[in-house]
Amino acid sequence: MRKSSLFPLLVVMLTAVQAFGANYYVRHGATGTNNGSNWTNAWNEMSQINFSTLACGDTVWIAGGTYTTSLTPNKTCTSSAVLTINRVLSTDAVPVAAAGWSSGFDSQVVISNASINLAAGSYITINGRIGSVAGNNFGISVKCTSSSGCDGVDGAGSGNLSNITLQYIELYGPPCVMAQSCSGSGASGLNIAPGSNTVNYLLFDHGWIHQYGETIRTSNWNNCTIQYSAISNTHNDGQQHEDIIFSYPITNFTFRYNAIWGSPNDGMFFYGNETNTRIYGNVYYHSGAALITFYEGFTHNVYIYNNVFQNDGTFGDYQPGWLDFSGNMTGEIANNVWENVNKDGNCPICDHNAYNLSGNNTGETGSFMYTPGTEFVSVVSSNQTAANFRLTAAGATTFGQGISLPAPYNVDPDGNIRGANGAWDVGAFQYHPAQSPGTPVGLTGIIK
Repeated sequence: MRKSSLFPLLVVMLTAVQAFGANYYVRHGATGTNNGSNWTNAWNEMSQINFSTLACGDTVWIAGGTYTTSLTPNKTCTSSAVLTINRVLSTDAVPVAAAGWSSGFDSQVVISNASINLAAGSYITINGRIGSVAGNNFGISVKCTSSSGCDGVDGAGSGNLSNITLQYIELYGPPCVMAQSCSGSGASGLNIAPGSNTVNYLLFDHGWIHQYGETIRTSNWNNCTIQYSAISNTHNDGQQHEDIIFSYPITNFTFRYNAIWGSPNDGMFFYGNETNTRIYGNVYYHSGAALITFYEGFTHNVYIYNNVFQNDGTFGDYQPGWLDFSGNMTGEIANNVWENVNKDGNCPICDHNAYNLSGNNTGETGSFMYTPGTEFVSVVSSNQTAANFRLTAAGATTFGQGISLPAPYNVDPDGNIRGANGAWDVGAFQYHPAQSPGTPVGLTGIIK
């Protein structure tokens, strides 16, 4: 009896060990056999990673340093055996025990004038694992300094993508964007916009995309999410407009709990049919011109809830900002704060919004006017990463007029349950005295 009872346990244990997969290593400057077997014999560049030898379920550990070739995983894996690519930390038991380990490997991974190229594949995770805008220390930083421009992440160029996770990654555009003089094809941050291939279940989480002509380009996205990230400082790079998002057809797209600032022109530009676009819990500020545009000739099924859209009058090609309704709109836009933002065109799906510019709440059920003052903890123009759009007690009084909504809209970026204090607050944050003033949005307040 004792022998037979142990056998199933041994099978389970062996199966569990096999499920973890093998470990491989990448270290710039490694001078060993370049086969990835340990730190001494690590692959010494991103282009040296031999993905044909990797199996689904394996983990690739990357040491800190500057790499000058693109990271190009192309593997079709499954939910039970994900290919994982991690920046290494000194708290990781397995890589720390591998031959050749040094504590200096626990440092930022920089991909310089190259990109993360997701040509095709499924169930791939790339994780920088730490980072915040405040610390300027994202585990993986993709940086472009080329005068001709370069993208941060490209994708779906040769096939479909599915179940791709990108976490704690900074995408940092080239100086030529700021000078409006990129001489090539422009510079885009998250540029996954295939013409015919599809992108399913892409997650960009806890990252920072900044200093690009266009920070995000989408096409044929299905069930994709961008969350808890900072997106800032778009500029006309001489090749394209300044867009936070340039979106072609998408389905079930979620954009939540993000901080956006420094957008001077087109902002979020939806140029294609969309079904079930959900935009909620974001703060979008120090920006001008069209903060959101729903382009004419397309059908836009959108749900925009509990955001702050704020124009402080100091940035952008046109003042004040505006919300542009030009397409066929269905869905609902409710519980948002629109400060110094006008509506351009009728909004057939708006209700329970807060405006400070006259005429914008005409015909909207439950919408109201307010006078900007001390509703928010901190609204600044000199240091945009220090802005804090959590509510003061006065703000809770002003904005406690929202309409109750079901999950997933009933949780704010800090994890507070909306309406728990008896009132559903309009704007990105539910009033919570213990968390005010809290941490500034654009820092670890959004990027937890």
